[in-house]
Amino acid sequence: MAEIPVNPATSGTEPGAGTMPQNAGSGADGIGNHGSGVFPTAPNGGAGLSDGLTRTIAPGLMRDQNDENIVKMGWSQTPINAMMRDMGSRKVNSTVFKHWSVDLRVTEGVTDSAEQTVSGKSLDRNNPKPTDITVADAYIFDETDQIMFNGISGYKLENGVFSTLPHVNINAVVTAVKDATTITVQFLNGETDAEGKKNLTIPANTSIAILGHAAAEEDASTTPWFSLPTPDEQYIQKFMVQSQVSAVFQQSAKEVNWTENDVDEVIVHQLLEDIEKTYLFSVKSYTFNPTEKRYTRTCSGIIEQMMLGGSTTVDLYKGDLEFSDLLDAVNKTFIGNSGSNTRYGYMGCNVAPAIWGIKDVTKMVKMSEFRAFNYDFAQLGLMGYNIRFYHHPLFDKMDKEGKSYRNWALILDRQYIERRVYRSMEETVLELKKTGTYDGNSRVWCEMSAPVVKYPKAHALWIFKDGNRPSA
Repeated sequence: MAEIPVNPATSGTEPGAGTMPQNAGSGADGIGNHGSGVFPTAPNGGAGLSDGLTRTIAPGLMRDQNDENIVKMGWSQTPINAMMRDMGSRKVNSTVFKHWSVDLRVTEGVTDSAEQTVSGKSLDRNNPKPTDITVADAYIFDETDQIMFNGISGYKLENGVFSTLPHVNINAVVTAVKDATTITVQFLNGETDAEGKKNLTIPANTSIAILGHAAAEEDASTTPWFSLPTPDEQYIQKFMVQSQVSAVFQQSAKEVNWTENDVDEVIVHQLLEDIEKTYLFSVKSYTFNPTEKRYTRTCSGIIEQMMLGGSTTVDLYKGDLEFSDLLDAVNKTFIGNSGSNTRYGYMGCNVAPAIWGIKDVTKMVKMSEFRAFNYDFAQLGLMGYNIRFYHHPLFDKMDKEGKSYRNWALILDRQYIERRVYRSMEETVLELKKTGTYDGNSRVWCEMSAPVVKYPKAHALWIFKDGNRPSA
């Protein structure tokens, strides 16, 4: 029930209040309200129509203007499928496919996680006794391999006295590969005394560099070595979205210009976002749905393929981040693989402030000239290696609290990452009215594809962590 207005001059209740103003009556034809004289509800007894009075008596008479610009919430100016757009693509004709790769021979091994001691005749300079060394993986070594134990100085013999030789590590030759974790070696530049009492300590997890084969003068051949490409298997994943619009919706007048095409645009945008998220974070699986009685394949995402393939992960600490830390990260990303000299970094929103907060480094290049060594906000370079950075909005959208993906920079070598497409994105219109199930149309968008990381070692993941780097 409408509130009865009060005349401020008399504080009395006005007759006819809540229905029409005093002296207002129906027209001659009984339609509408007609007012004459003073409208008692107007301030200070003022006369005439007002917006407020009109909206009270005749709701809907005043036309409110509609802003035709419809805001689409959550749409970034950066393409939501930025990474997918940068990939090359190939056609495949199977939902399960293999991609093959071959790498150079491993050039580095590592000793066991326990300290080892070598002594006595095993260190004899002229005729060393073969000794067993425990390693993490013995099968990367071959007989006649010359190896070097990094960080352990060898010895020189001068005037009958042995002494360490700085920067020259101890070498050995592999004489046998005994089992999965044991190799037999002869040390080449060890030391011993007449009684064979000198010892050599090999710390746990010592790096072992493989230098090459050391053949004897009489050898006509050496340990055969083969190079064969090995396969990685990937599943094609089927991506689908569907819109459904009734005939009445299509034919009805609307407050704003919102059509079936607009509905479709939002749906397709969602499909592109779904594909990009899946390409990044999915895991490979083949599962049976007992309800639908169907099997479903999910593809292996970029992150999973990188981690399984040995991509480099670099931890950077925002609390005491220095320019040298970035240069070290560049080294770890580029050195040790044969990828491109220019790679691309897709980052969350917390990465840029962390990098931007580093102070420039100034060095003297001449007596009277100083040069600032700094970085471009969009590019980081060192010794001919370059990383071009792009903001990826999905990292932010997937991490609203800013504790994980917003602190990531995913460094990719574009020549070694691509899409394999079984079915390109296509639209199918289902005329459900003809089937008697729905008075309207339904549109289905479908794509079947998967990402392929062909050379995981050429890619890297930088993670910017809160706080200072832990002390050694």
